Amino acid sequence: MTHVILGGGVAGLSTAFYLLKQPGVRRIVVLEASDRLGGWIDTTRHSDGVIYEHGPRTIRPAGPQGANTLAMVEELGLVDSLRSVKYGHPSTTNRMVYSNGQLHKLPSSLASVFRNLPPFDRPLFLSALHDLRAPVKKGSDTPLFEFISRRFGEDVAQYAVDPLVRGICAGNSREISVHFIAKYLHELEQSSGSVLKGYAKDYLKGFIQPPEKTAEENVDIVKQARSEKWAVWGLENGLTTLVDTLSDYLKQRGVEIFLNHPTSSMDITSSGCVVNSGSSIFCDKVTLALPSNQAASLTKEISPALSECLSSIPYVDVAVTNLEYKGDVLNRDGFGFLVPSNQPQPILGCIFDTCSFKQGNRTLLTVMMGGAWYESLFKNKPEEEIEEIGLQTISNILDIQEKPHRTKTKILKQCIAQYTVGHLARVAKARSIIQTENLPLSIVGSSYDGVGINDTIMSAKKSVIKTKI
Repeated sequence: MTHVILGGGVAGLSTAFYLLKQPGVRRIVVLEASDRLGGWIDTTRHSDGVIYEHGPRTIRPAGPQGANTLAMVEELGLVDSLRSVKYGHPSTTNRMVYSNGQLHKLPSSLASVFRNLPPFDRPLFLSALHDLRAPVKKGSDTPLFEFISRRFGEDVAQYAVDPLVRGICAGNSREISVHFIAKYLHELEQSSGSVLKGYAKDYLKGFIQPPEKTAEENVDIVKQARSEKWAVWGLENGLTTLVDTLSDYLKQRGVEIFLNHPTSSMDITSSGCVVNSGSSIFCDKVTLALPSNQAASLTKEISPALSECLSSIPYVDVAVTNLEYKGDVLNRDGFGFLVPSNQPQPILGCIFDTCSFKQGNRTLLTVMMGGAWYESLFKNKPEEEIEEIGLQTISNILDIQEKPHRTKTKILKQCIAQYTVGHLARVAKARSIIQTENLPLSIVGSSYDGVGINDTIMSAKKSVIKTKI
């Protein structure tokens, strides 16, 4: 069996990784249109050893997805390159939001939920109790902001969930589906009429009959992460280390990886598929590990219904500016801060990179801008002007008088899929069309099953498991 993977990001490389474990696959080909692998994992390594991350910088070990990624890391021989941040570290306890001209630390302890801390209108435990008398809205999906506001109060939605969504996917929580980060909570409401009541039932059920652990929980590095209470982890020399090591691992085992190979078209035949990318490759199956809008273009002639479904998933542009200062210019430690959408500041948030991972006597910050607000704030603005806006905003908020020693700005076009209301239904419909029309295709990646690295890797794994070989 010959399997072609379109896209050399984390989803595409992970698909190849899991396909190697399938004895029926004799040839694996990865075609990447650009001149580099890794997709939105993008690390700049300066000659003096300083590292900038322009995409994700850390990965969470929590849950089955987190364990699965760590198991891959161990298999790739990267355990010695891991750098962990444990719970209790300032970057895990000091997370802030910016409101009305001030930075406010979010509650991070049991005691803090009983205190009246700005910018919230009341102690968070009262917001939780509000859930017990909140009305139930029956339905398969609803906007995340609406759900949180109805169940826990508008201030929780505005100052906790709204900035969180802006930080995760640069999205508007009034448009994003509740399933994006609160699917479990929504299911509790639908089944029990209340999140707290449903959680209490599940807690008792889990106490009586604990859920089965996945096989990955027995992997040594996963056991270590659990015992040492890792909150997140990164890699020496940046997350691109994962991409480099994974691609080397695949090449050593016969996977063919081609850069600068955009696919112009695909044709379905009685025996499989023909991928046209400079030359024609005949294969039994194609995995579309591409953003859904690109997959939509390639499937337009093959299946108009599938193409239309894939093209309905929206995307946003994000500007990322890395700021490097000599010495310690911050008067606080922490993960960073996020800016709620009701504030006038033109940024989504700022990450204090060197709080999590020191890089000598310097301060590194990453500023995120745009997202769902890119068109209204930055349309037609040159990169230099966007960088200056980010720099001035950060200097004002953090009271930094020094000029940065070095900066770098990247405009990431159409980089994050937006899981708006109805997203799960759209993805299910797309996969149903593939099955109904008996197409030798599969779709994987951050456009469909979660925007995080763990989600993307698990999306690839599940797709391979379902492949009939």
